[in-house]
Amino acid sequence: MVRFIWYLGRASVAIAWLIAITVSLRVLSGIEALSQLSYLELFTWWILGGSIAISFILEFVHRNSLATSKDIVALRLSTVRRYVWSFIVAGLVLQIAAQTLGEGTIYYWISSFFSLWFTLITVSIIMMWKETVFQSLEKIPEKPLWLSWATTKKDVFVIGLIATSLATLWIALHHLKNRIIGLLSQYTVFNQVSPTYLKLRLLNKRAAMRIVI
Repeated sequence: MVRFIWYLGRASVAIAWLIAITVSLRVLSGIEALSQLSYLELFTWWILGGSIAISFILEFVHRNSLATSKDIVALRLSTVRRYVWSFIVAGLVLQIAAQTLGEGTIYYWISSFFSLWFTLITVSIIMMWKETVFQSLEKIPEKPLWLSWATTKKDVFVIGLIATSLATLWIALHHLKNRIIGLLSQYTVFNQVSPTYLKLRLLNKRAAMRIVI
C-alpha cells in the first residue's frame, strides 16, 4: 500500500493533466460543432494514460529486479514495453473503428490483424529470451529429463519456440516454488513438517526402485 501511494505520488502531475484534458475535451465535445473532439479525447486517454501505465509498470518491474543481472532487467523491460504499447495501439484503433465503422466486417479484419500482431510479438519475445532461458536452465542441477529434450531442440524452427516456452514455464514455476518454500520456512510448523515430507519422498523413491528391480 505504501509503495502504491509512492508510485501515485510520482505520477500525480501526469494524472492531474490527464484528468484535466479528458474532462475539458469531454465538455467541449458536447458542443455540436466540436463533436469531433471526442476522437481527440480517445487519443489523449489511450496515449497519455498508456504512458502513465507504462511508467508505473516499468518502475515496478525495475524495483523488483534489483537482485537480477542488467541483461535480464533489460529483457523484462523490453518485454513489458512491447506488450503494453501494442495493447495501447490496438485498444485505440479498435475503439475508434467501433465508433466510426461499427463492429462489422472491417472491424473484424482489424481485430484479426491485431491478433496476428500479438502472435508475432509473442514469437519475437520468445526468441529474444531463448538464450537467457537455456543459460539459466544449465545452472539448475535437478530438473526433469524432458528439459534435456527441450535443450536439444531449442534451435529447431517452430519446435524451438515450443521448447523455449516449456523451459520458461518450468523455470518460472521452479522459482515460484522456491520462493514459496522460502516464505513458509519462516514458520516453525513448516520447518517441523518439511523433514518428515522429505523422508517420505525418499522412502517412496527407494520403494519404487525396488519394484523396478
